[in-house]
Amino acid sequence: MLESRLDNLVRDADLYLQAYANGHPSQKHLREAYEVVQKVCYRDDRREVIIAMMAVGYLHDLQPSRFVGTADAFGFQLARTFRSYAPSLSVGIGWDHVKGKPKNYYRDTSAKTMRSLATILLETGLPAFGGHIAAKVLEDKQLRRYRDEEALTLLLGTPTLREKGH
Repeated sequence: MLESRLDNLVRDADLYLQAYANGHPSQKHLREAYEVVQKVCYRDDRREVIIAMMAVGYLHDLQPSRFVGTADAFGFQLARTFRSYAPSLSVGIGWDHVKGKPKNYYRDTSAKTMRSLATILLETGLPAFGGHIAAKVLEDKQLRRYRDEEALTLLLGTPTLREKGH
């Protein structure tokens, strides 16, 4: 089920980029976001990408204080995590005269492209599944905590209050 969501994302990316190649107008940042999707999703370890996206959603629900910097903090972190699975983001190679060896040049992805990528990734629902898992984990921890307190009460009996003089 989770892989089908990623497959749908790849299909959407292919269709959008194919329409762009055929001369249809496109939005630059959305096109760049779909190019990143294509780079990442044609890897062999697609399950690792799915798990990483779910992990960001899991972390968002368990520790929301990590994502309070801006309104888009969660989306940018999700896009950064997803983009880290791209095979290579270098755009060229040049010669470094000081070190005497080739140097890779990288192009930073614009904030608008990252925002578009985050929107695309959130539409898959994969981070939300991670959030659901986090909610279940928290619920299970609460139940376990109350069970532990009940067991302790059964072992030790009901605590009684003693007066200081006795």
